[in-house]
Amino acid sequence: MKARELMVANPIFCTAEDTIEEAARLMEAHHCGAIPVVGSLLGKRIVGIITDRDITCRAIARAMSPATTRVDACMSRPVVTVGLEATLESICQIMADKGYRRIPVVNTLGQCEGIISQVDIVGCGSALVSSEQLRAIAQPHHFKAA
Repeated sequence: MKARELMVANPIFCTAEDTIEEAARLMEAHHCGAIPVVGSLLGKRIVGIITDRDITCRAIARAMSPATTRVDACMSRPVVTVGLEATLESICQIMADKGYRRIPVVNTLGQCEGIISQVDIVGCGSALVSSEQLRAIAQPHHFKAA
């Protein structure tokens, strides 16, 4: 199974210049916990990713104003991505090694085409994913502050 088959295509995006309040509203409206951050909404080149945890631990816990703090102040970067043809096994390995629960999928130009979450991997029901890989992806990892 390849990334293009697993991913949620056309995810919602934000830019580094958006506020974390705008990003949080997008997360709530689209029922997601992570948003790829792109250089421009037209080009869709990934420059980072912002998660609900980034907002909580890097901004709110430090008393940054959600209305005025830009996404680039607390987004995760550099962002690890996979290509459209990445295999399920390689995706699981990256997610387990890095402690990521979501990973953006990019085309050959570096433009975001989709995103894969641990839920997508579990939902694929593939016999290629071992229970050890699933446990490794689901393990809580220490949060690295920016």
